[in-house]
Amino acid sequence: MRSLPALLPARDRSPVPAPIAPANPRTPGSLLAMPSGCVATELRPLGYDARRRAATYELLLANDSVSPVAAYAYVDGRPSGGMVSWNALTIAPFAAIAVTLEIALGDKARPARRVVVEVHADMAQLTLDATPHEVAPDTTFRHRGWAVAAVLAVLAIVGSFALVRPHIVALGAPQRAAAGSRIDVAYATTGAGSWNYRLQTPDGMQLRAGALDGRAGAFDVDLPASGTPQSYDLLVMGGGRLGSDMRTAHIVAYPAARRAQATPTVTIGALNVAREIVQSGAPIIATYRTDATSGSVQLVDGGGAVVSEAPLSSRGTATLVAPNVQRDEEFDVVLNARRGPATAQSSLGVVVRSSAPLYADPGQTNGTRPLQVAHDPPQGDAPFALPSAPIVGGGPIDIAIVNPREHMRITLATENGTELASANVEPGRPSIQLDAPAVSQDTKYLIEAAYPSAIGEETVIRPIVVHRR
Repeated sequence: MRSLPALLPARDRSPVPAPIAPANPRTPGSLLAMPSGCVATELRPLGYDARRRAATYELLLANDSVSPVAAYAYVDGRPSGGMVSWNALTIAPFAAIAVTLEIALGDKARPARRVVVEVHADMAQLTLDATPHEVAPDTTFRHRGWAVAAVLAVLAIVGSFALVRPHIVALGAPQRAAAGSRIDVAYATTGAGSWNYRLQTPDGMQLRAGALDGRAGAFDVDLPASGTPQSYDLLVMGGGRLGSDMRTAHIVAYPAARRAQATPTVTIGALNVAREIVQSGAPIIATYRTDATSGSVQLVDGGGAVVSEAPLSSRGTATLVAPNVQRDEEFDVVLNARRGPATAQSSLGVVVRSSAPLYADPGQTNGTRPLQVAHDPPQGDAPFALPSAPIVGGGPIDIAIVNPREHMRITLATENGTELASANVEPGRPSIQLDAPAVSQDTKYLIEAAYPSAIGEETVIRPIVVHRR
């Protein structure tokens, strides 16, 4: 018999016919070397039964790798009789087997059958080839007993060495982890010996170490805390009198992400006043809703000066005092809310009515227009000035033109923008008059001046209060 080893892709598992080689008992066993270990096998003849015309072979196979190995033995009877399949075998990692194969040769006139054994390992295939040979009938099974005993002894030695030789089968550790965290590491070993682990830096400085219990299990390792990414080596090592083994896992520890502190916020749900038009010196009652923990409520004039102030209250109310004014003026009620570093502000307008006495028909005498009406200075850059005297419902509103603009139009409107009266300002005209609506109570209105400019149409708005008669 002659053994012909060959390396074929693992996916090509169909038997390929080959020429029958003459038997050569002196041919040594075949060895298949792989990255994960070696597989050794041999197909040797044991004897021949002339009466039954059957030859007997011994298949020896030792798997010294980390992966299982499959073996398939069959007799190729082509071209006569077709292919006869034989049982498949699976050899576990670090194990050995001895199997007797009995091959029926048939009649003398039938061509010799080809005996084939295929061994499939991880990404490799080994094929053994032999043809049955005839021996004298009286020597057929004479030496079978001592041959089997010798084979079993060899296999026992090989199997015992595979079982007791220290070997690390698996080491599972995360490749990335958070610095300062605890990681779980799984491991599996075979053979006799003691095992331990060590966590170290790439330059070999030891950080953690400990002993491992049993051949398989898991253990915890605490990674050092660090503000920058760090690389570590986790080693599992050990052994005994029959050898040693070591395996390394590389771990990169990243600093834990810092939690962004939530920025406190403060909200203002509502801000209202009891009356939007109040008398000079009268109280202004403001109500509000907010989640602020501190703050104030202020009454601010058109120039930004604070004329009255009250602290924020948990009751949601504040009382301000309107100043004494000689003409109707608009003020802002401003709510300043604070909660920690967060602040918020809300405001609304109120009109403080003039403290000057009201006249029934200011600006009119016996149905004729007065020769002169006093006006307040214009507010800001307004092109017009409002009358100093209080405006009474049903009477005229005398509006002085202090800074004429071309194509300017003056309008009296409500707060929601409804136009009540308007007039175009003719060039050279010193003033215009608009009729104030009759009201049953003091009511706020708007005087609007609109005119074209280089950037488009500009509008200047000033509030007024029309008093009931």
